Formats: sequence, C-alpha cells, structure tokens
Amino acid sequence: MKHLTGKLIMVITLFFIISPMMFSQTEPLPWLHQGGAYIYDESGTPVKLKGVNLGNWLILEMWMSNHKDNVSDHYTMEQVLINRFGETEKNRLMDVWYDNYITDRDFQIIKSFGMNVIRLPFWSEYLMDSYNNPYVLKANAFKYLDWAVNKAESYGMYVILDMHGAPGCQSAMDHSGRADYNQLFYDTSLQEMTVWLWRQIADRYKDRSCVAAYDILNEPWGATAEKMEDLSVSIYNAIRSVDQDHIVIFPTFYNDMGQWDSGTSWEMYGFQNVALWAHPYPGFFGNGDPTIATHVDWLTNGVTGYRNFQHDHNVALLMGEFNVVLKEAGGGEMMRHAYETYNGYGWAATMWSYKVFTDFGGIGAGSWGMVTNKIVQPRLKADTWGCDNWDSSFDALGVRNDTAFTAPTTGVYYIILKAGAWDGTCAIGIDEVSFVDNATGQEKIVNGGFGSGAGWNEWNALGTETFNYNYDVSRGAPSSKNPSGGNPPCLVIGGTGQVNGGVYQALSLDAGHSYTISGVSKDMGATNSWLEIYITPVAPVNGQDFQDPEQINFPDMNSWSSQDIENYFSTLSSMPYAIDEDLQYWLTTSEWPSLYNQPIPAPLPNEGGADPTPVPTSTPTPTSTPDPTTTLNPTSTPEPTPTPVPTSGAEYCSVSSVVPSIYSVNKRMKKAVVTVTVLDNSGTPVAGATVTGTFSGDASGTASAVTDANGVTVVENNSVQSKITSFAFCVDSVAGPLPYDPAANGETCDSY
Repeated sequence: MKHLTGKLIMVITLFFIISPMMFSQTEPLPWLHQGGAYIYDESGTPVKLKGVNLGNWLILEMWMSNHKDNVSDHYTMEQVLINRFGETEKNRLMDVWYDNYITDRDFQIIKSFGMNVIRLPFWSEYLMDSYNNPYVLKANAFKYLDWAVNKAESYGMYVILDMHGAPGCQSAMDHSGRADYNQLFYDTSLQEMTVWLWRQIADRYKDRSCVAAYDILNEPWGATAEKMEDLSVSIYNAIRSVDQDHIVIFPTFYNDMGQWDSGTSWEMYGFQNVALWAHPYPGFFGNGDPTIATHVDWLTNGVTGYRNFQHDHNVALLMGEFNVVLKEAGGGEMMRHAYETYNGYGWAATMWSYKVFTDFGGIGAGSWGMVTNKIVQPRLKADTWGCDNWDSSFDALGVRNDTAFTAPTTGVYYIILKAGAWDGTCAIGIDEVSFVDNATGQEKIVNGGFGSGAGWNEWNALGTETFNYNYDVSRGAPSSKNPSGGNPPCLVIGGTGQVNGGVYQALSLDAGHSYTISGVSKDMGATNSWLEIYITPVAPVNGQDFQDPEQINFPDMNSWSSQDIENYFSTLSSMPYAIDEDLQYWLTTSEWPSLYNQPIPAPLPNEGGADPTPVPTSTPTPTSTPDPTTTLNPTSTPEPTPTPVPTSGAEYCSVSSVVPSIYSVNKRMKKAVVTVTVLDNSGTPVAGATVTGTFSGDASGTASAVTDANGVTVVENNSVQSKITSFAFCVDSVAGPLPYDPAANGETCDSY
C-alpha cells in the first residue's frame, strides 16, 4: 500500500463555540414521502437528505471505542460487566455511557456540518432481551431513541431509525452486536421477534414527522438473499399494519439491488413509500485502492447500476454508509463530490460515522469520523497494519503526522522514537531527525543523523531490541533499505517476537516558542510492527510501555473497577474533540471543489413524481462551474500510467519478483495484495504491462493490474475479509509492449 499522505488539519476544542439558538427548531418538520425516484416533503418539493451515522452509541463497535481489552463486541462487553458486577450495575454503567457518549453538543456539531438528517443505529437488545425475555419491551426501552428524535427535531434534522443489530444477529460481524453468532436467519422464533419489534417501533413513532424512515435491517448478509428478502417483506407488512406514513428502507444483498429482480420482481410486492439502501466504500471494500482516481471512477461510472435500478423500478435510494476516509483520496473535497452526486440523483446520503476514538487522536491523514479525540502534543506514527512498506518523511508518515509543537512552558521535554513488534519483526530505519526552533532556527536535536549513539538514551519495555546507529550501504547494507531522503548512516531498530522500546533524548524548550519536527523513516521488512514518535514532558521508564500523558487511557472492562469505568464514561460528554475542519469546510462552503470536473447529475426520464432537475446544493460560480466531463484535474490527481516505450534492444519481458502481503483496510477487515516487478531482458523496468495472476488459500480468485514507470504493480485480491492469515499467488500471464517469456522469470509464485 502507498504510504499515506495528507494535509495537516488544525484541531480545535469544541465546548460552546456553537450556540444552540443558531439551530433552534420550534415547528414540527414536514412529513417526507417517496415518490418515484425521489423523496418529497408535504408541498411536493424534493428533499435532499444529507447526514451522518451516530455509530457506536446505541450499539458499540469496539474499534470505534478503542477498547484495550479482549472485549470483541457489544454483547461480550455487557456479559463481562454482568459477570463482574451483576445485571443491575451493568445497566447503570451502560446508562452512563448512553448519557455521555452523545449529548447536545454533538447535535450542535453535526448541524454545523450542514447536515439535515441522522441515521441512528441501534441494537435490538437495547429495546428487548431476546435471550431471556422476548416480546417484552424493557423499562424505558425508548428512552434514548426518544431523546435523539426530539433532539434532532429541535435542530431541524430528520432521523432514520436503523436496526443495526437484530435479534439473533443478521450476520457474523461484530457490528450486528455479537460477533460470530449469526442466528437470525436460522431460527424462525428470532425472525418473529424481529417482526414484532419493528411493529412496536413503528407504533411508537407513527405520528412523528421528524422520523424520515425506518431502515429495517443493516447489512443482513448472514444467509441467502432469498432469506433476507422474505424477512424484509414480513417486516414491511408488520410496519404497515400500524404505520402507513413513514418511508420503509429495504436492505440490499452485499449492495446488489439486483436481488430484488431475481425470481420475484420488486413491483409484484406492491410496496408503497419505500427505498433501498447501499453502503459503498470504494477503495476500502472493492473498486481498487483508496485514491482520488478510484473515487472519481466510482462517482462517474460505479453508480450506474444503482441509477439503472432506480430508473427501472421507480424507487428512492439511501447511500446509508460511505466515507473517503483518507486525505490522499480526496478528503473533504471528495466527500463533497460524493454528497453532491448522491443528492443530485435524489438519493439520501449518510456518511459513516460521526465519531471515532483513536490511540493518537486528531484527524491526521484521515479518519472514519467527523470528530475524534483531540491532541495537543505532536505524535507521529506509522505501522504495518495501517501503512505497509512505508518509506517517507515524518510529515507524511501515514497513520499520524503532526509535526508542529508550541511549548506551553519552559523546561525539559523529551523526543522519543518508539518501535516494536507484536509476534512479528521489528525492522525500522530512521534518519535525519531534527527539531528546530522556528523563531531562532536553532537545532535542538543532538546527532539526528546518527553514525553513533551519541546524545541518545536507549529504553526497553518488552523483549530484546537491537540498535544499529551505523547502518550504512558502504558497510554492506543493501542500498534499497536506506530511508529515502536520508544521509547514511542511519539508525535501525530491530527485534523479533514481542518487542517494544526505543531511544530518546532530552530537549530544553522555551515557553511560547513553536518547533517543527522532521526526519525520514522506512519499514525495512517489518511485520506486525510500528514506529511512534513523541514530544513529551515525561521520560520513558525501563520495563514500562510509554504512555503519553495526554493520550486517553481507554478502558479495560476485564480489569477496571466499576468506579473507574463509570469515571471514564462520565468524561465522554466533555472530552475535547478534534474536528475535521477540511470536511466541515467543504460540506458547508459555496466554493465548488476542484478535484475533478464533476458532471451535475441529471434525472433520467419517467422517474416519477414531478421529475425535478437536481442541482448542486450550492451553485458554483461561473469561474468554477464543472464542465460536463469527467476529466481529472491534472494538478491534483496522480499522474497517469506512462505510455510504455520499449527499451532499445529489448526483446522480451519477465517477472523479476513477487512479494505477497496482507493489507489491513481497517481494524476489522484485511485484503491480500501482491507486489510484482516486471523487467525486460536488459533489466530495465517495463511500464504498461498487464500482470494477471491467481490467488489461493484464504484469498482466492484471479486479478490483474498494470505496471507503472518502475515496472511495479500491486495486484489486489477482490475479497475483503475479517480473517486472513495465509495465501499463495502465482503469475499466470504478462501482456504488454514486449513478449512475455515465463522461462526467464526470476520468480513466478510466492506465499504469505
């Protein structure tokens, strides 16, 4: 994977900068209904629903909470709390979570992003105990749903109620509430509970106009498409028995709307006031790498299938989850393009998600959330889970790249270079480390170019690490392993198994002075490994993992006391936030994004209703009006693959190397990828060669990719999985500007 880059986004603390009076709503919101391919209000005006998911609140996903323990899902966390403290105390602690994780300030912030709808994921077990007391609503079952609906209405925002976890779980994924369970489609009693529960929900909210729709099942992919379809129809009929007015949103099977055409036709059911959802994540779950080009292709070509279904069946759509995530994939500008495209077609759109906690906090190179926990001191990080094979300067390090620091007080601070591995190989190269006083130009680091250990102290927290301060090509080190931009010799921190530690030195800093940290680093064949860099007033201690004093001490449900857990949950309502100002700007400005010349979506004929002509939310000025092409802006897009020019005298090409690896697309899902190098018979890289190969093992199938100017390409397996540990890959063919000679291959197959 390419190392991650991104513009440094300023982070701010949001306490009271947004006045609730700015968004006060006194009248009920207009009722919404589906008419053909669009959603209308009571006056017949098309409504563009633009919003966000309130994920991880009423159904927890541990990767979003950043729990440190082995609690894998919401169900397991509650069971741990019950086993340790009892049912009553568990309920009390969960109420502290619900009371503090989302509060009024969160609705203020969401509104400040220009949102007018919230998709509200919830767990069925929050309403009814399917395991022990089915068909009986819990006391105060609707407490937080009611609060959220009322709060959203007060800010002039609609709510889509999303059953994210159904009784028995509709898939084996943790976001259904209980990982590896998946019983809903195999137990008719659980299906009947789900139908019954939706009837209670619809009866509760049948008179609330601010409830835009019922999203009946989130990603119900735990069985066949036919089972999903049968249960969805039953839920629809149950809702319609008590509520004729609200839009009902049907699920798709792995985002494929064609399921509703297989065997039975959408029209034959006679559905009224309905929509379908899709959850597209191009670049993360299919459609190539997370790049600008991938998203441009998706928004111009990838949505065609949805458009066709919408046109053929006169149905409204909800893009229920999507996110560009990475700044290098377009950041806020690309998210604006996504909203404009989806809303332009009349589709409702709710990004995933509002808030995500991370170890390091801040927006950095990108985030799955609009906000996250705030940081003050600079922290830099790259790891082989989030950034394979990095070779970069500190300001483009990958997972975190905050390189600016203003000293709050005069005194001694420490720069810490921390590296390690977890059941893997630590092999991290570091060079040209600098920490400069921006006012005086004074260098604060002693011996940042290495060659010796002078000025540096070694620190060990776990296992045995090695420190080679004199790693130099001239001494026999492979040149390919020098960090780019460095000046050998460099420092290499090594070790195997479970190791953790690093080097540090003291810095004397002045209050109010601003400083900039810089340097270069390279992953030199590391696995399950990381590099972290801190500027902090606290020195590391041998035998202890370094904990930054400003880093959140995330909870451990297996060991923390009930009081400690309560105290942590209570801080969530006032925890300082980092807000993605890049995203906020582009979702609210009248300026038109210039990543590419986005065509303004136009309606297809006969789409029902008044057949309105969608226009951008904010009309661009004449100087920036997108022209109706999809040509990439050459100043902001990766350069196209160069036209291959065979080397003079070149007769054939062959595969020089095959390097397999596993790429973690996020904390839940992984993908098999292989880096292939193609050279001609003189050893010169061959650009424009199409490499096709076959995956086997945990990853399977055939895939192709085209080599760049360096003769290198990354072949990705199309499957994204939660569990992948080993696979094999073999090159089948190479097609391009030169004949392919398999007999000359240096390597054809390799395994991970």
